[in-house]
This record gives sequence, structure tokens and C-alpha cells, in this order.
Amino acid sequence: MPNNHQTAGHFRAAALAGAAARKKGMGMTSMSRGVHLLDKAVEIAHREMAALESGDYDEAARLADRRGEIISQAWNALETDTTDQYRSRLVSLTRLQERLTALAGAARDAVRGGLQRSRLEKQRMRGYHQAIGQAMQ
Repeated sequence: MPNNHQTAGHFRAAALAGAAARKKGMGMTSMSRGVHLLDKAVEIAHREMAALESGDYDEAARLADRRGEIISQAWNALETDTTDQYRSRLVSLTRLQERLTALAGAARDAVRGGLQRSRLEKQRMRGYHQAIGQAMQ
């Protein structure tokens, strides 16, 4: 009877073989599929950045969610012989994430500033209306 390590290795090998067969049926190797997914995540990150820069925060949030899903898929497709290709894409994604975080922080600050100005304007208008009301009495 095989020990647990041998059984786990057998199941892992069978799972990898099955995944490779499925990917081959799709016309992609595991390497090209995972790398392709990371390339797609980089492209989505650039679109997300454009959305943030244009103030389309709903679209940026949708793209961020999609980018996260694609990165998870790419991680699940990771093969040991593609780690260098993954690493270069992940470094690119990390740099983009840093820029996205800075843009999102600036957008948050701009929205916060706009809300603060709106509150102050509302208080000013309320005071103006009260003064007019008292003057009319």
C-alpha cells in the first residue's frame, strides 16, 4: 500500500496531466495560458489606471475586481518551469499596483476635498438663508 506522500504525488501528477490535456485541447500550453493571463492582467491594470485618471471610479473598481480574478487564475496555472516569466510579469504588476494605489489615494483625497467644500458651502448657504429670514421679519 502506498504511503500518503506517494498517493499525494500520484494525485498531483494526475491532476497536472489532466490540466495539461485540457489546456492542450484549448490550444495553449500551461506556460502560455498562465503567462497570457498575467499579460491580460497587466493590460487591465493599464485600463484601470486610465479609468482612475478620468474619474470613472466605478469602472476602475470593476476592472480591479476583474484583474484580481485573472491573477488568481494565472496563479492556479503556475508551472515550475515558467517561474521566470511569471516573476517578470508579477514585477510589472507590482509596479502598476503601486501607481494605481497612488492614483486611488489622490482620487480619494480629491473626493474628500470636494465633500468638505460641499459641506462648507451648505453651511454658508444655511447661514445666508437664516440671515435673510431674520432680516425679513
